[in-house]
Amino acid sequence: MLNIKKTSLTIQNSKRIFYVFILTLCVVLLPSCTSSDEPKAIGKIRIDALNGPTALGLLDLAQNDKYLLTVSANLDTLLANFSRNDIDIATVPSNTAAALYNKSKNLQIIDINTFSPLYIVGDEKIKGENDVQTWQNISKGEICATGKGSIPNMVLNYLAEPFKVKSILEKIDWQSSPATCIQKQLANRKIAALLPEPYASSAVKQMGRAFKLINIGEEFLKFTGVSIVTGVTIASQDFINKYPGSIKQFLQDHNSSIEKFKSDPESFQTSMERYAIYGKDVVKEASQDINISFSQGDDAQTKLISFYAWLEKNQAKLIGGAAPDKNIYYIN
Repeated sequence: MLNIKKTSLTIQNSKRIFYVFILTLCVVLLPSCTSSDEPKAIGKIRIDALNGPTALGLLDLAQNDKYLLTVSANLDTLLANFSRNDIDIATVPSNTAAALYNKSKNLQIIDINTFSPLYIVGDEKIKGENDVQTWQNISKGEICATGKGSIPNMVLNYLAEPFKVKSILEKIDWQSSPATCIQKQLANRKIAALLPEPYASSAVKQMGRAFKLINIGEEFLKFTGVSIVTGVTIASQDFINKYPGSIKQFLQDHNSSIEKFKSDPESFQTSMERYAIYGKDVVKEASQDINISFSQGDDAQTKLISFYAWLEKNQAKLIGGAAPDKNIYYIN
């Protein structure tokens, strides 16, 4: 009996030793045996932001050792870097993201970062007692705008219908930069201008006795039930698949960065100067109307599906011919 018990204990001990040995091999020699770890990203996560509102929401990440932030003045340069995998994450116009996805499929939208920052700015004498009267007054003169052939152009075309100011479409002076429109307004106060923030606030400040006459985003939402989504954040499908944990962490950090900027834009003055994003006084005046805002997951998908459906119906070429399928959306 004693020998049998000893033999049984010896076998049990041998099994324990064997299991410990296998577990050690799994942990030390075979990382793939664990299911919770992902490959660690090599170096910093490379982010490229198009100069403008979307870059402002990333400035806090420039102080974070996990990220390397670049701010590009040219969209073509940014897209070329993205296609070569020289960057991991990028902020781009919402219609650009859709067109790029329709062409390659190798990306997902991981969040929305900016809604409509568009306003019509003009002299106090142009302002009417209500929006209808203001639109009528605007239509009597000239309007300067940027973004010909893009979303601002399309939205202006649409809003001319309900306010019965189609004549305004024949008087638009399309310019390549908002700064040019502001200079034209300073020379002739009868000119109204369709401007994105923070240039709208800059125009009001420089002109004096001027107003943001029309909030384009609010007017568009009122008539269509659709929010104008201006900027989104994209990542390559390869990067998302390889580093899902890094994507989740970025989303948390991006949300936090946007909230920090909105609550205290002046504290980011040094970063704005480093990346040449606007003038130092402009963003302080415009920080609440720039409309940078964080949205992800189901909420972002719902807003983008509605916006892309509207674009498909009214200006499909802006999104590459058709609304993208649901695989474009990253759902955590």
